[in-house]
Amino acid sequence: VSTQSTGKHVFSQVILWKLSFLYLLIHFMRSGFYDWLTIYLVEERGYTNYQISSVLFFFEVGGVSGNVFCGWLSDSHFRGRRDPVILSCLIGCFLSFTTLSWLVSTDKLEKVVPGFVYLLLSPGAVEGWLLNISVFFVGASISGPHLLVGLFASEVVDKSVSATATGFVGIFSAFGGVICGYPLGVMIQNYGWGFYFTLLISISLLGIFVFSNIVLVHLSHRPSSSSSVKKSK
Repeated sequence: VSTQSTGKHVFSQVILWKLSFLYLLIHFMRSGFYDWLTIYLVEERGYTNYQISSVLFFFEVGGVSGNVFCGWLSDSHFRGRRDPVILSCLIGCFLSFTTLSWLVSTDKLEKVVPGFVYLLLSPGAVEGWLLNISVFFVGASISGPHLLVGLFASEVVDKSVSATATGFVGIFSAFGGVICGYPLGVMIQNYGWGFYFTLLISISLLGIFVFSNIVLVHLSHRPSSSSSVKKSK
């Protein structure tokens, strides 16, 4: 396959453009959350370096767990289908961001957390553990699509251009990292931290919409991976 025909094949695939935009959103959520949450916790919550390291530890543990679990789930339970796992993870991102946003803005934890917990832990410790658990689920939820979208892109095109397709969507992933740097910092400075959490929730909702469109428009009549394997045999 010539370079020209490879590029033409990749650029003509509408599903790859949609996956590229989705990958941009996913990387924006991951980097934007990881990079800016620590600054928020220091500036607004007065966290120490030790407490910050604890939060990041739970994020990374969640990420590792999510990678392993999502890869295993898509291969074993869904027989090579990536779309159910990616969509579930995107919904998990939305729920995790929403929970975290509520957690950092509420002053009514005592009405939600069972009273006996406060007999064992101080209010600060309760809030810290709830934050760590929420961050764990953010890491677990966002790692799945971060891992699988590139793989998914290579599987929805001809095998002769699978690596090119993966690289193509990866370029847009890098753009997501660029946007969550200085541009996001300017937005936080102008609109505040409430805007930051609202933006993460909105981006996760947009990701759900984009991928749902991919599934409904491009995959509804596509044979499953398992059937393809059987045919090849």
